[in-house]
Amino acid sequence: MNCFFDRDRMMTVYCGAEEPRCVRLAVQDLCGDLRKLSGREAVLCDRAPAAQTEDALLVATLGSVAAELPGIDLSRIAGKPEHFVVAPFAQGLAIIGSDSRGTMWGVYECCRRYLHVDPLYLWTDHEPRPVESIPLPDGALIDGPKTYRYRGWFINDEDLIEGFCRQGKSEENYHFQRDYRVMLDMLIETALRLKQNLLIPCSHLDIMRPEDEAIVRRVTERGMYVSMHHQEPVGVHQFTLDRLWAERGGEGNVNFIDHPDFYREVWAECIRRWARYDGVIWQLGLRGRGDRPVWYQNDRVPESTAERGKLISDAIRTQLEMVRRECPGKDVISTATLWMEGMPLYKEGALTFPDGTIVVQSDFGPDQMWGEGYNETPRYPGTEYGVYYHLAFWGCGPHLIEGNRPEKIRFNFRQAQAKGDTAYAVLNVSNFREFVYGARYEAQLT
Repeated sequence: MNCFFDRDRMMTVYCGAEEPRCVRLAVQDLCGDLRKLSGREAVLCDRAPAAQTEDALLVATLGSVAAELPGIDLSRIAGKPEHFVVAPFAQGLAIIGSDSRGTMWGVYECCRRYLHVDPLYLWTDHEPRPVESIPLPDGALIDGPKTYRYRGWFINDEDLIEGFCRQGKSEENYHFQRDYRVMLDMLIETALRLKQNLLIPCSHLDIMRPEDEAIVRRVTERGMYVSMHHQEPVGVHQFTLDRLWAERGGEGNVNFIDHPDFYREVWAECIRRWARYDGVIWQLGLRGRGDRPVWYQNDRVPESTAERGKLISDAIRTQLEMVRRECPGKDVISTATLWMEGMPLYKEGALTFPDGTIVVQSDFGPDQMWGEGYNETPRYPGTEYGVYYHLAFWGCGPHLIEGNRPEKIRFNFRQAQAKGDTAYAVLNVSNFREFVYGARYEAQLT
C-alpha cells in the first residue's frame, strides 16, 4: 500500500503498550486526523505488527522491540534528544523517536507535513477536510531541535481566557482554574504540534488546590516540561502566601523580611507537591506583591545594591537546596529570570546564582526589545542563558492586538542566538487566541 488510506483500505496504526502515555496520546491525535481526512476510524493496535502484516503505520521509541522491526538506520538519531525519523519500510511507514518527545515530534510532523493538518486548526478554523487518499512519502525525514533545548509558552491574561472558557457567562466568586481544562487541552495540543516542549500553563497557580494541581498533572502527562512564572518562585505566588497567612489568623502584610520562616514552610510544602511530577523546571527567585521587587512594599529591605542582591541570592540558594532534598536521584532543572530589578543587580555582580541554574533575560515590555543592559550583561563561562519574551505587552487597552511584527521577533531571537542565550525560551502569548500567528512564528524560530 503506497498511501495512508484510499477508498478501500486504511493503514493500521501500531503503537506498543509499553510506549509512554504522552506518545500514545499523540497517536490518538494522529488517529483523529486520519478519521477527519478519511471519514473512517483508524485501527489502533498496541502490539508490534507481525512480519507478514502489511499496511502498517508504526510508531515506536528507540529501545523498544518495535523500533528494531523496520530495518531502518537509526544511528543518526541515537543519543540525540528529541530527534526522530519518518521513513518507509517494507510494511508501510515508521515513525521512530530517539526518546518519547522525539517520537511525539515525529507523529506531529507526519500530521503536518504528510497529512497537511494545520497545527493551529483549533484556532484558525482550518479543520482537516475529507480527501480520497493521501500518498506515503517517498524518502526518509530525519529532524530534531536545532536551537533551544527548552522552548514554550507562558499563558497569560487569564481575565480574558476565563470568559472564553465559560462562553461569556458570568459566575460569582469565579475561580479560573475550574473551567480551564478544555482550553488547556487545546493549548497543549497546539504547542505539541508546533514542537514546543515547555508550558507555564497560567499565573496564580496554587498547587494546594486540587483543580490547580490537575493542570500540572495534565501538562506533564502530555510529555511537556512544566514551569512557573517568575513571580511564583518554586510555585508559590504571593496570593497563596496571603491566603495561608489569613487562614492561620495572621495579621498585617506578610512578607519575606518579617516572616522568613513562614515563607520557607510554604516553599517546602509546594516543592513537595510539585516534586510528584516529572519534567518540572524550577523557577527560583524572590518577588514582592504584584510582581514587583521585594522591597516595593517593605521599607525594611536593605537599600544597598550589594545587600539587596545578597538577599535574593540567599533565598534562591535556599530554594534550590530544598528542591534537591525533595528530588533525590533526579536531575534538577532550575531557572532564574532577570526581570525588572534582576538585570541591574546581575550586571553589577550583586545577584548570583547556583551552578547549573539557567539565567533567563527578558525583553522590556513597552517596546518588546531586549532590556537595557542586555548586550552588556556578562555571560559567565559554565553558565547557560535563555530568554523570556512578550508577543504583546499592554499597560492598558483591549489586550486583543499583537504588538510585534515578525521582523522584530526575528531580530530579537537572532540576537539572542548570536549571544548564545539558547538554553531556554519562553514566550508570553498573552491569552493566545489573538496571537496564534506570532506564536507559530516564534515556535519556528526556536
